Amino acid sequence: MKKVFLYYMIMVMSGSAYAQGYSKTQIDQMIEEISKRANSEPDKVLPASFDCYNYSKNIGYKEGMANSLLLTGKGLLSLGQYDAALEYAAKSEAIAGRQHYSEIMCEACRLEAECYRSLGVEYQVYKMLQKAMRYTADIQDRNKQYHERGSVFSDMAHYYERMEKQDSALVYYENSDNVFSMMKTGYIKNRERSLAASGMAMICMEKEQYDLAELYLKKAEDLAGHTNGTEMQLKIFRNKGKLEGAKGNNEKAIAYYNDALILAKQLKKKEVQALIYHKLSLLYEKTGEEEKAIQCFLGSHKISDHLEKNKISVRELPVKLVVENTEQQFKKNRTEIVVALSFGMLFILFLVARMIWYYKKMKEGLLAMKHTENQLKRKKAFLEKAKHIDDVTIEKVVQLGLKNDPQFLIQFAIIHLSFYERMLELKPSLKEEELKIGAMRKLGFSTKEIAIITDVSVRSVEARIYRIRKKIKEVVGEEERHWFEMI
Repeated sequence: MKKVFLYYMIMVMSGSAYAQGYSKTQIDQMIEEISKRANSEPDKVLPASFDCYNYSKNIGYKEGMANSLLLTGKGLLSLGQYDAALEYAAKSEAIAGRQHYSEIMCEACRLEAECYRSLGVEYQVYKMLQKAMRYTADIQDRNKQYHERGSVFSDMAHYYERMEKQDSALVYYENSDNVFSMMKTGYIKNRERSLAASGMAMICMEKEQYDLAELYLKKAEDLAGHTNGTEMQLKIFRNKGKLEGAKGNNEKAIAYYNDALILAKQLKKKEVQALIYHKLSLLYEKTGEEEKAIQCFLGSHKISDHLEKNKISVRELPVKLVVENTEQQFKKNRTEIVVALSFGMLFILFLVARMIWYYKKMKEGLLAMKHTENQLKRKKAFLEKAKHIDDVTIEKVVQLGLKNDPQFLIQFAIIHLSFYERMLELKPSLKEEELKIGAMRKLGFSTKEIAIITDVSVRSVEARIYRIRKKIKEVVGEEERHWFEMI
């Protein structure tokens, strides 16, 4: 419904736009005003930027059209409409490309990269950032060139953070800070350097270099000055919370995270809110405040579910664009012999790497053979007990689950034996009702469906899921974190 409403608003606003005429200078002033309000009032960006596009189109002002489309894309991104944001960013890049507006092309590529990141298409993020970096070389204004190049370096640092390559991320943050330091003195320079310093502090905390992290945070605060309600303050509060939590000062960490949560809500950053709620949930657990821990866990769960639904519903267009970009790139390079030779060399290196990997796997396989044999024996014994149950299928198990039949867990174990055994191994203290809920989650039952089947409230089911996760978390290692989070 939100998307339909947005498109309706766009149509209405575009109809009124043609009745007015503006000069290039007036349009540039409007675009500048919209950009200033982008962080504080993201909901007002969309209609205003679309107005500017229509005013620009009326007088054939290409730069105004490209900038307006870029602002529209940013507005849609802030509202979680990643597919539409990607489409407008691509249109902005296309118009700017025909007119050789390098700065706009760079910003459009960075916006496309952000859309792909939100959709989980990480390899496309890297490609778009490389493309953006190439565009920075053609920006004539030195100050703007430094700003765009530093921003791309910062985006690359975020990319490597997500890839869990802290050393590479730290290098890119340092490069970002060095480039920003060459800009003319002003608010933008201090803001970008403050964000870069906060990023370096975060990396140092990941590497447990807390004294160095504290120095970077001090630098970030000094650069931020007395500004309030900004992304700089948000990042500083989050990092301070993380630092205090690492030191064991849980009360201070909670205070900083709550300050960060207020700012995240003001700036309407849903993903950041979900992460902060998760951190608060863990901290409240440590301080023994179970009720607050559950509330924060549910808050994080609710926002994450909403974001995931948006991701699933808007994947079609990005996939089409990725395919189109891949085909164009292939057509452009297919006649070049260098490409073929490069692929040949890569293939040879891949074979060598595969042989080394296979050799290591053989060694690991020998060590794991006894464990595998034991698992097979257990499965065989279980299947012997279940011989009297005929034609077990997922459909039948789902039907048994819907009826809350006593045979549900037995037949579920036949189909998902490894999952069932792993739950029992991880935490033998799990009750039968908790095992049922875990099995239902594995089969894709929603929280609401489980509540109806087990004849309890949705909140009760969510609380039980929280307790299951907590019990399992006590015994799983870091490498198995993703396993129990599926429940």
